[in-house]
Order: sequence, then structure tokens, then C-alpha cells
Amino acid sequence: DLADEMPVPPLGRPVTLSDLLAHRSGLAMRTDEYKNAPHLKRQYSNRGYHVAAMIIEQRTGVSWRGWVEAMIFNPLGLPSREPGSPASDMFGSLDELLVFARECALPRFLTPASHALFSEDDGWQLGGVTPGYGYFKDCQWALGAEVKGQKEPHWMGPCVGEKSFGHFGRSGSFLWIDPEAHCGAVFLGAEEFGETHKRLWGPLNEALWRLLEQ
Repeated sequence: DLADEMPVPPLGRPVTLSDLLAHRSGLAMRTDEYKNAPHLKRQYSNRGYHVAAMIIEQRTGVSWRGWVEAMIFNPLGLPSREPGSPASDMFGSLDELLVFARECALPRFLTPASHALFSEDDGWQLGGVTPGYGYFKDCQWALGAEVKGQKEPHWMGPCVGEKSFGHFGRSGSFLWIDPEAHCGAVFLGAEEFGETHKRLWGPLNEALWRLLEQ
């Protein structure tokens, strides 16, 4: 249950699975250290996703790898992959990323309620940092995906709607979906995320948007 509270190491603070998925648990980026009390701000945390994977294993009795294969790879027809870190080690081709993007836009396997949790603002008006882009007073997030909201500047660019959701990673890749405009984009990078991406992604997405309007 996403709302179940359970102790999270090492301090045993009660947080929910939703807290971990929406980066409001207070856990640090990579360690079992609390940077903030739960629900105080968005503290982006790869460690939180490791803990979420541990919870899945405890609740289901299935390994993280087995769960990913059964719930994501197999239904989408994607080849089996060694998941590695649940926060940062997924990999695949552009075609495979497009398959996942289509599922994000037009879900076949998620219920409408589950898809809403994944893609819509969680309703917590928390300040926080979008990695690489700085602090925002209302750093909107869903249970997994970032929601653009009123963040500016933003990696999705100025043309993409406020309800757009997606994610980018340290590999220099991104995926976003605009549910109101019924469109989206993916980019598979060849270099780790850095200043070049911050400079070019906004104009790139604006150019893609113009193509989608034609």
C-alpha cells in the first residue's frame, strides 16, 4: 500500500512508499542520511528508490530484477536486462525508450488511477531542487515522474504545458509527455548530463514542439 508507513534505515523514521517515490522522505541523494524531516521539502534521492526496491522485495517476495521483468519488461515486450540500481542503471535503445514513452502516454497495463499517481502532481506544495536546475518554491512531482508545473527555466522548455510529466537522467537522456497536447518527446544522449544539456534542451524541445504543431 502506497500509504503504509514503515521505518526507513538508519533512523527508523516513518515514511510512506509514496514519500520515497515523490522525493519527500528527506533522505539524502545517495546515503542513509536524512537531509530534512519527511514532508519538509523535495529532497531528490536516488537512495530513496533503493529503499523503495527493498520494500517491493519485502512485500512481494520477488527480487527487484524479477519484479521489473514481470511488471515492466515482459508486458512491454522489451528484452530482459540486468536492472542494477533501481535509481540509475537502466539502459536501452531509442526504440525501447519509445516503447516505454508510448506506455506513459497511452497506458495499456496501468489502471487510470495508477497512471494518475505516476503522472500527476501529488498535491504537496513543497519547495525543492530539480537537479541541475536549482530551487523552486513549488517543485511539483508525481509518484515517479517530475511534473513541470510553473518551473522556469525548465528542461522541457517554455512551450510544453504545465501538466507535462517526464524525467531526465545523468546519461543525458530525457522523456516527456504533454497530456493536454497529446504529444511528447524522447532524447537518448551520448554524454553525461551537464551544462551543454542545460543550454540546449530548452531550444531543442521548443523546436520539437514546433514540428509537432505542423
